[in-house]
Amino acid sequence: VDVPFTFYFSLLEDYLHVSVSENLYASHIAYGSDDTQENEGKYWRNYHKISLYTELAKPYDSFYHTMFIGLDHIIPSKDDKNGYKADFIPLKTLAKSTSLTLKEFFYNSDAEKKVSHKMKQFYYSDYNYKYCDLENDLKYHVTEKISLGHNIHYSHEFSKISRNQISINYVDDIYSTSLRYTYQGTTYKENTIYKIIEDSTAKKDYSYVTLYADSKYFTHYKVFTSIDYDVREDEFRSWAFGFKKSLKCWDYSIQYKDTTTPKSTSSSSGIDSTNRQGIMFLFNLYPMGSVGYELSKESEQKL
Repeated sequence: VDVPFTFYFSLLEDYLHVSVSENLYASHIAYGSDDTQENEGKYWRNYHKISLYTELAKPYDSFYHTMFIGLDHIIPSKDDKNGYKADFIPLKTLAKSTSLTLKEFFYNSDAEKKVSHKMKQFYYSDYNYKYCDLENDLKYHVTEKISLGHNIHYSHEFSKISRNQISINYVDDIYSTSLRYTYQGTTYKENTIYKIIEDSTAKKDYSYVTLYADSKYFTHYKVFTSIDYDVREDEFRSWAFGFKKSLKCWDYSIQYKDTTTPKSTSSSSGIDSTNRQGIMFLFNLYPMGSVGYELSKESEQKL
């Protein structure tokens, strides 16, 4: 369960918008039919979030420009956990962070969106190296339905590009699909509000192709699927399919996902990868929050 309580107000004649929120998160994990300490785990946390943002727009002779600039500051508060937690269950803890986001859109004289641009930078107060990767995302809209994208992450710490992604995308009223190629280096660190956990088994370069597609052919329903193919290892890393039902103020989704995560092959056990299969259910109530449930199993694959 993830529930925010938010207070909004504006300053400077509505040029500056402010939101202050208290966010509560709770998770209950059951591994069996009984409620013993060995078969379940409980976790909860809360954090404070302060956001400042402004939205600007200006017309020019041949185009129209809109801009969003936002500053988010997150302060973790209390958390508590008890019971048993399996290693394959992600239980992310929050980091004290500040992020600066710039979003801008360019429209031509016919009010058609032609260029989308986004930049994001995280600053972590409690880390030895404070700056996460600078993210720059650029998208050119060839037509109303077709766009080309380029996403780059630049590592300040190592002074090099840590992640590079190019994509071609198609979207209409019923169907959408995206084909992406991604290179991800060993220095890449995800821009996230959660604490970054170093994983020595993941310290390798990746090159993979992702195909995603969805359809809104059925009223209120979206059916989706995705496939990840590892170019260097010449094998499929993950695939998923599911559906999502959306109404005015709530939605729910169910998906099945099969993921293979590479491990170190130099270990004495000879474990090559870990395969995880699971069914995930997510319910969202806007703007209150969300409730999620996952039923999964994990197995080790050896050479």
